Amino acid sequence: VTVLLAFVKLIERQTARIVGGRPVLKYPFLVGLEEHGRLICAGSLITDRHVLTAAHCIGSATTAYTLVVFSQDPSAPVPSACHERIPAIRKACADYDSDTMDNDLCILVLAKRPICADKYPRPTLARSVPASGTHAVATG
Repeated sequence: VTVLLAFVKLIERQTARIVGGRPVLKYPFLVGLEEHGRLICAGSLITDRHVLTAAHCIGSATTAYTLVVFSQDPSAPVPSACHERIPAIRKACADYDSDTMDNDLCILVLAKRPICADKYPRPTLARSVPASGTHAVATG
């Protein structure tokens, strides 16, 4: 019975782990989007005060959201990296169509500049449309 219980505990420990994940700071411009204290989506910090996210995450409400900035583990009791929560408001989700998911982009404006904004690089924005078949990394 003791061996069986130990085996069950071992399986529980193994299945509770993330497999194949990467540290968030590989993409330090990523932010978590919270609504009422619950993580609902991710976004990319594209300027000191602007976040690009998916319009389907925001909906039509003008609710204030909170961004978790530069966090390796938002649930950690001791914040890591430059962990910070900043209020944000919906700015523009132009022409988003929830039926077709066309134009699934939205810009949020941060209430203030993150304290570590200069410490981490931002994503490189494309200057033209990449050719079909170009390798890309999707984050969020």
